[in-house]
Amino acid sequence: MRRHVDRRSLMAWFKKVSGTVVRSTLRAVPATVPGTFLNHALIRLVACVLLPSASAGLLLGQQQLPEKQDQPPAPAAPKADEPAKPAAKGKDAKGGGGAALATVEAFDLVYLKGQREPMKVHATLPRPFVLAGAGTLELRQYRPERPGGGGSIGVPAGQIARVELFEDLLVREGDRAMQRRDFTAAFDLFARLVKTNSTWPGAKEKLFNVFFQQAELAVKQRDFDTAIGLCLQLRDEDRKTPGVQSLLRKACLERADEALKSNDYATAREYVNVVFRSYPTDGEATRFQEERFVSKAQAHVAEARRAIDGPLDDQRRAVGMLLTARHIWPDIPNIDRLIDRAKRNYPVLNVAVFDEPGTFEPLGAQSLSEHQACQLLYDWLFEPDESGGQFFQGAIISSDGWTRSALDMKHHFTLKTGHRWSDGKPVTAYDVEASFRLQRNSRAENFDPERARFMGEVAVEDPFSLSVELTRQHPRPLSLFSIPLLPAHRVTEPPARGSEFARHPVGSGPFLVGKPDAPQQTKFLPNPEFRGAALGQPFIKEINFHGYVNSGAAVRDMDEGKAHLMTRLNPLEVTRFNKLTGQFEVRNYLSNSVYWIALNHRREPLGDLRVRRAMLLAIDRQAILTQYFQAGPGGLAHRVITGPFPIHSPAYETKLEPAPKDETLAKQLVEEARRNGKLPERTLSLKYAMGDDAAERAASQIKKELLRVGLDVKTEAKIESDLYNEVINQQDFDLVYWRFDHRNVLYNIAGLFDPDQREPGGTNFMGYQNPELTKLFSYLRQEKRPLEIWQHQRNIHRYLNREVVFIPLWQLDNYIAHTSKLLYRQAAGDPAAGPSTFQLPIHPLYLFRKTEGWYLEP
Repeated sequence: MRRHVDRRSLMAWFKKVSGTVVRSTLRAVPATVPGTFLNHALIRLVACVLLPSASAGLLLGQQQLPEKQDQPPAPAAPKADEPAKPAAKGKDAKGGGGAALATVEAFDLVYLKGQREPMKVHATLPRPFVLAGAGTLELRQYRPERPGGGGSIGVPAGQIARVELFEDLLVREGDRAMQRRDFTAAFDLFARLVKTNSTWPGAKEKLFNVFFQQAELAVKQRDFDTAIGLCLQLRDEDRKTPGVQSLLRKACLERADEALKSNDYATAREYVNVVFRSYPTDGEATRFQEERFVSKAQAHVAEARRAIDGPLDDQRRAVGMLLTARHIWPDIPNIDRLIDRAKRNYPVLNVAVFDEPGTFEPLGAQSLSEHQACQLLYDWLFEPDESGGQFFQGAIISSDGWTRSALDMKHHFTLKTGHRWSDGKPVTAYDVEASFRLQRNSRAENFDPERARFMGEVAVEDPFSLSVELTRQHPRPLSLFSIPLLPAHRVTEPPARGSEFARHPVGSGPFLVGKPDAPQQTKFLPNPEFRGAALGQPFIKEINFHGYVNSGAAVRDMDEGKAHLMTRLNPLEVTRFNKLTGQFEVRNYLSNSVYWIALNHRREPLGDLRVRRAMLLAIDRQAILTQYFQAGPGGLAHRVITGPFPIHSPAYETKLEPAPKDETLAKQLVEEARRNGKLPERTLSLKYAMGDDAAERAASQIKKELLRVGLDVKTEAKIESDLYNEVINQQDFDLVYWRFDHRNVLYNIAGLFDPDQREPGGTNFMGYQNPELTKLFSYLRQEKRPLEIWQHQRNIHRYLNREVVFIPLWQLDNYIAHTSKLLYRQAAGDPAAGPSTFQLPIHPLYLFRKTEGWYLEP
């Protein structure tokens, strides 16, 4: 167990005992140099002197530094030249084991004439000891085995042949330990020497030498952080200690060179600055900085200056080069001004959204814009095709990097090398393994318990390959691997909303989150580490999400060219933009969404089937759909639904017809529930997300129709992210107009009714539980025949319809509009066949897919 030491008390003790031996050890060191080693060294020094029994197992040269959280595990140090273990073999003839001198009570050895063995006496002789003219000495015998110790005897100086003081013994045994590279024993002995007699000649230097030789060995074993910590200690104690500057420089520059190999310029600069903070005029560090940072950054700037006034492609490259130059060396004069100038020459895509993203990590993304933001920032291991039923390998997997066992129970993946996160760290199999682990963490907002039931062991075989075992067969196993990839060095647990990672994420996609220029804006900038950066991708150099309260202002900005893409259209806007052929294009996406009135079964009277059925019969769903919504061109028509699944899915029970409006029966059911005491006198709230005019009018009409049958209902408009929080995390709702996006290839909704997920934040936000429904989901999980799976789903559909677990409303196509100048462009040198520029591809599930190829004509 690590012993915690009060640093202020420790400092006072060192000043008292050894003057300046370690007075500066507690000074702050750079953030890139772990403080663990220094703390351990201080604790060890205290243990050697004050707590002897605690120091036996500590080996200074073998401190296990915690691996940095922002780096992959470092390779193991070589075995050669490893420090010796702290076990002293044999005993010296006089004082027991040499290393034991560090812990026993101090004694001196007095050699009498004519006797071979010395007499051990308490260390009461004067320091320094001069035999000549000493007279008779009163010596107290050293016999710790006896109670009270030995008695005192007088010894004439003439009978004494020679004397070995305790300090001499410590020096001799410490030197022997250094010869055999037993740094633990040497440290113990020289630390004891400092405590025993801090003025002993060379005591401080010998203790420092332990640190110095240990630092030399650490450099040889490429344990640079340990070496740097030791050198900083030595430098703070005595700036003139020989060799410290060259050793510190060597450790820092070689560690910086390691960081540069992974393009981690920030870390590399900090290690060079460690040298400058101690030795500001160091020539070699100055040359290293000039050659590896300044000159390289200036070369990028010079090339960018030429490109800024060149053709459009060069103008786009100029911004990337300037951003890279700033990444390499932020202190280049006028770099920000140059970047601003270049930005005027490169394309910016302005997107109208109606709910600003509040988080940028996929485990907690809730609103539509948050999911869309994650599409810009991350890669997926596998992705669905346009049909949503087949899956293809993501960009991170090598072309032949996926194999599977005969029964699809084990899958092996080989990753491409050279892919990097936006912070410059390499993408490895450890990241993929961590991403699987995070997907199975029930604390994640988007936890899918059905995915977790199939996932077995994930084993990393080497940095770029891993295997995944399934616990049971899955009809479409590749759907289980359609997960976003997250960096293991930055995310170990699902990030909390508002956490550092959620606000400033690290991904491998084409964009990263930038600093907004105005309120209600979310900025995305090119990821300089993106795999297509060398090809000039992404072609759009800035994407801005602008938040709008109402669609009218967004339409106006689209007309004026201030916005280029609108992520949601109401029926009138679909018609309007469709008429402006050649100026705008209207497209549909996310057709796997269905709309319900979700019910909170924890609250009365929603647990009563009569009340639920009365609600279903009171609402004229077809009339509301016809009046307030409108089918767009192409795709699926808007239709009233009878259950939880999209109409086009094989899970949908087509034999069920939508129940027609029956206001008379609805009133009878409400009155019956009231007579039986099942209808408390309270107002039910119907919540919905603001910003969608059609949804607002529909909610108002639903309220009126429920009022007509005797149900007191009020409507409440909520910001989409607030609505999600109230419904999922707080479970504070009665009725809610709810859009459910099916992202599971089997349309498995078992999580919505999981008995173990009824607590706040769980997937069963409606709180419904019934043994019959649980049994139906159990049959679904056990079914291995693909065709029979859909029959189980249709049985679930019929049950939910019969029990009116929620009020199914409709399925809507969702529409976007974008300027006709927004196209898709092949990268120069891209081996893919086809024209260089063509219509923007819109995936039915992902709006911002393949955005590295999006291209905005001037």
